[in-house]
Amino acid sequence: MTNDPAGNPVSPATSDAAGKIGRQAHDEPGPVSQGRKFIVFVVGGANFAVDSQTVTEVLRDLSPARLPNTPEWLRGIANLRSEIVTVVELGELLGGDLPAGGRSHKHIVVRLETMDALIAFRVEKLREIITIEKSKILPAAAASRPFESGEFEHRNERFTVINVGKLVESLKLV
Repeated sequence: MTNDPAGNPVSPATSDAAGKIGRQAHDEPGPVSQGRKFIVFVVGGANFAVDSQTVTEVLRDLSPARLPNTPEWLRGIANLRSEIVTVVELGELLGGDLPAGGRSHKHIVVRLETMDALIAFRVEKLREIITIEKSKILPAAAASRPFESGEFEHRNERFTVINVGKLVESLKLV
């Protein structure tokens, strides 16, 4: 036990580095979860999730520059702090498209260890970051796309888990 400048006893920091910062009231009290954290979002009206460890940041509209003779799903490239970011229309890849209009879009930016490039996936709506127990994540349906690695239910809604590495690999085949 240490003392503050006024001489009052102060407890040492806990082993929980994050402390209570960023936690919501419904997150406490309870045991530390052994689950996985996901960033959940909406594309084409459907719910999706990506492992938060693959995400470097989430940004507002990047305003990419279009490239000639590229597929529709490739929105273009953008400059992000002197790094080139490839901007991909996730709705187009998943079989739909984002609603038209002047809405501001969000981008989930990823950098995989196997590549030295940033990719920003444009999404319709960013929802939240959630922790799901590993036992609640079910295998992907047999008819699913190769980059869909599982699914889970959260607050009575179904989410499809996207394996970002496999999704990026599938882009090379297109």
